[in-house]
Amino acid sequence: MKHILLLLCLLSSFGIHHSSFSAPPNILFILADDLGWSDVGYNGSRYYETPRIDRLAEEGMTFSNAYVAAPNCAPSRAALMFGQYAPRTGCYTVGGEEGGGAENAAHRLVTSAQSVKLIPPEKVCLARPLSEAGITTSIFGKWHLGEYREYLPTERGFQHGFIIPNPHKQGDFGPWETRPQVKTPDGAYQSDFLADEALKFIEAHRDKPFFVYLPFFNSIHATHEGTQVSPDEALTAKYAGKPPHGDDKDPRLAAKIERMDQIVGRMMDRLDALKLRESTLVIFYSDNGGPGGYRQMGSASTRSYTDNAPLRGGKSTLYEGGTRVPLIMRWPGVTAPGSVCETPVTSVDFYPTLLELGGAKVPADYPLDGVSLVPLLKGDEIPARDLFWHFPIYYGNKQKNGVWVNTPCSAIRSGDWKLIEFFEDQRLELYHLRDDIAEARNLATAEPERAKALHAKLQHWQRETGAFIPHRKP
Repeated sequence: MKHILLLLCLLSSFGIHHSSFSAPPNILFILADDLGWSDVGYNGSRYYETPRIDRLAEEGMTFSNAYVAAPNCAPSRAALMFGQYAPRTGCYTVGGEEGGGAENAAHRLVTSAQSVKLIPPEKVCLARPLSEAGITTSIFGKWHLGEYREYLPTERGFQHGFIIPNPHKQGDFGPWETRPQVKTPDGAYQSDFLADEALKFIEAHRDKPFFVYLPFFNSIHATHEGTQVSPDEALTAKYAGKPPHGDDKDPRLAAKIERMDQIVGRMMDRLDALKLRESTLVIFYSDNGGPGGYRQMGSASTRSYTDNAPLRGGKSTLYEGGTRVPLIMRWPGVTAPGSVCETPVTSVDFYPTLLELGGAKVPADYPLDGVSLVPLLKGDEIPARDLFWHFPIYYGNKQKNGVWVNTPCSAIRSGDWKLIEFFEDQRLELYHLRDDIAEARNLATAEPERAKALHAKLQHWQRETGAFIPHRKP
């Protein structure tokens, strides 16, 4: 026993934690859809109520500078699952189409990327090396990265589970088509059903390490038609009688958020009942910022469903409202309860993180754009690095009037500084995020040398990754 204690002390002196050598943790990864950074109570929401998510934050580590690698769902999920930025996967946006459709062609001044809908087969999903390392892998919910057979998650390393294809068209209440097909109950709320199936899987596989990926759709995705489908009319009535806060005012959307919060709580309670709390890393994250903040940007062409204040903009923009999201990681005995990590992190970091935790090998000759976050979970640091975004896409011109929510752009965050490059007019915007989280003061003119240096770094990254660069149309 003395020899073991001596060894642990020696490992600790070299900065190595003995928990690194224990069995891999179970991993439950809950991915919300369209949940904005300020839509949760622990980030200051004054309209939506999320007591169980807030409790999870108190029990684990929150990341105050957590980002997605792309500002809407398909490229964000591709970065998460395949560990690479959009220029490497070819997935820049949802649907692969130019923003606004053919009827808006005259209003697009530069070319925009044609995004892939199917992630190429040579891209390695993180589930494959995890399963090869002996982790039991499963998915329940939205995939959005290719729904033909060879592109399904069960063909790319996930051993169990199913997806709901075309969730936008299938509705919030069952039954649904799934792939592979499973029995789905009539009238069930989709997120409840997915959580139930995930919990059944956890109970059945609790005796060995598992990875459960639970990507929701209707928790809380805002409908394009502007009418939410309430999961619970009593919850809707509760928020209908509550004073709005800015553009946080949609009772049905609020009911969807609180129902998701209840589901998260139910899942945490089941982990406790199964005595899996200590052995399970729970990750709660969102696929992009909230669909709102557009009116404050001067565009009424796309409806704001929520209010991302104090952040600027929202989903499908490279402002903070589109890219900064809630992130909680709880691993009892490793993450300090109530701790806050200020280090900027992003979607592509989960691939190396989960592989390290699962004892899995990075595929040979497969470049990863992220870094492992395991040191941060233990309260240590990771080397400083820059974060990048590339969104050469038009977005949000429903009125066919040339007023866009987003025009093709690219961005870099380096330390507290963030630079955005807009391809239509070569405009640069420079912000100091620690002092100006609302991105209200463009410092590109006041800090020309800094803007020039960051732009050079961004352009170098674009060349290195083979990013599509928009050019002026004739």
